[in-house]
Amino acid sequence: MIKINLLIPYKETANIGSSGGSDFITDDSENKQIYIGFAKRALVLAIGPLGLFVYEMQTIPVLEAKLIDGTQKHAELKVFNDSKQGLLIEIKKYEAEQARFNAQMDFINKIDRDKVNEYRLFEHLKTSTPENVWINKLELKDNILTINAESDDVKEIAIFIQRLSNVDFITNLIPLTQTAKKSFAGTDVTTIFFTVTAQLVSGKLQ
Repeated sequence: MIKINLLIPYKETANIGSSGGSDFITDDSENKQIYIGFAKRALVLAIGPLGLFVYEMQTIPVLEAKLIDGTQKHAELKVFNDSKQGLLIEIKKYEAEQARFNAQMDFINKIDRDKVNEYRLFEHLKTSTPENVWINKLELKDNILTINAESDDVKEIAIFIQRLSNVDFITNLIPLTQTAKKSFAGTDVTTIFFTVTAQLVSGKLQ
């Protein structure tokens, strides 16, 4: 027959249970502190991404709205510029035509000024040439005036040259030559051939 003493194992088990209960309570408190610490760390780690998410939610829609507005304005300006291309071509065409017109008017005005002074020259010669001075040849080229004339009186030649130099549309008057010629028209009269040059000034009649 086998005998088993159940009292001793029960007491030992009771003691073990009694001392183990104290350890269980201590482990539960530590676990709570661990959970609290973990929760704090998790909260700190979550603040960064959460703040970034909030910032993106607030800022990105504003930036997208500005981008859409800028794109729309750019498209409107492009349409406006494209619509003005035809006008720009017309303006350039008008400017080119205006330049040609101005060049033609400058040329016409130059001729007009020259013709005005040519008329003034002829009028002056008609009214101021002395009676004893005869103009044999008059040449005007590039506003350079050359007069070949003849007279039987030296004083009359001086008067003629002086009258030419007194007008404002003739400058740089230079007497070139004087040559005496006897037996004018089969007579015993001696005449003097002389040549003068001058510059005809371009300008309108005042």
